[in-house]
Amino acid sequence: MREEYDEPSALENTSVKKKKNKKKQQKKRTIKKVIIIVVVLAVLVCAGFFGYRYYQNYKYQESLKQHEETFDSLRQEKNTDNDGKAVIEGTSPTHDFNSYWKQNKDIYAFVTVDGTGVDYPILQNEEDNYYLMRNLDGSEGYPGCIYTNRINSMQFDDYLTVIYGHNMKNKTMFGSLHNFDDEDFCKTHTEFTIETPEELLTYRIFAVVNFTDDNITYYLDPKDPSSVSTFVNSIKTESAGRQPDYIDDSVEISDSDHLVVLATCIGKEPDRRFLVVGKLTGQTIYSNPIQRYFNDDGEQVFDGSGTPAEIPIMNLLGSGAEE
Repeated sequence: MREEYDEPSALENTSVKKKKNKKKQQKKRTIKKVIIIVVVLAVLVCAGFFGYRYYQNYKYQESLKQHEETFDSLRQEKNTDNDGKAVIEGTSPTHDFNSYWKQNKDIYAFVTVDGTGVDYPILQNEEDNYYLMRNLDGSEGYPGCIYTNRINSMQFDDYLTVIYGHNMKNKTMFGSLHNFDDEDFCKTHTEFTIETPEELLTYRIFAVVNFTDDNITYYLDPKDPSSVSTFVNSIKTESAGRQPDYIDDSVEISDSDHLVVLATCIGKEPDRRFLVVGKLTGQTIYSNPIQRYFNDDGEQVFDGSGTPAEIPIMNLLGSGAEE
């Protein structure tokens, strides 16, 4: 027996279509809501990320500012006599090393480069590269400090002394050494000085070069006078064809000379180093140096008690040194 089916009416067909359209619309609205939620979440995540980056950068810049203010306060601490008057030039250090030592006992000298913002204490720790990422107050991170490693004498009597500092974008630390990228600047700014508690040393800049990132005092013995000519020949070879490549051939260099190398990074060339090289040309030995005093436990004291440290001062220029 054949079963009979009723044909759906036009009204029923319309109802079915409406339901399907309604489902489609609901699906579209759901998809749209999901997209909006995803976009909003993405915006929030990006805002959070960039907000965090901004906050971190703000903290970083504030930290740099704070560290630079500390250095500024040290620069303003000038050495005075018992009456509070500035010392007579050439008889005693202009920098108040006692104030520096209260901040950090690893400070042993002060470097100032003509025409730049370089005017900082030099530090040396028992651990090499300790101050690469450590600040004057002992905190870790940038900007670090200007420093030398243990292989170099703190009396600057080595034939090669390398002083390191970061190439900061805000031109602090050794960042402003890049003023020497300009050859005309090199020709008009030819000296830098290093002051210790016992003497003032003046250096004639004869080379500003783009050099390898090799550890100079690793392959050259700073105590060996022959290292001078080897180093000078190597900077001429290695810097050829690169910028900067400034060498003043009018400055005579011999193996008896004492050289100081100021070394920092080159932003776009991470495997190269920017070197400013000076030859010792002046030495003023202070008749009234600032002495360090230590108690019986070997701790440094600042009240004049204790035993003064005996630091032998060499006449590095022979008859050319002033006393």
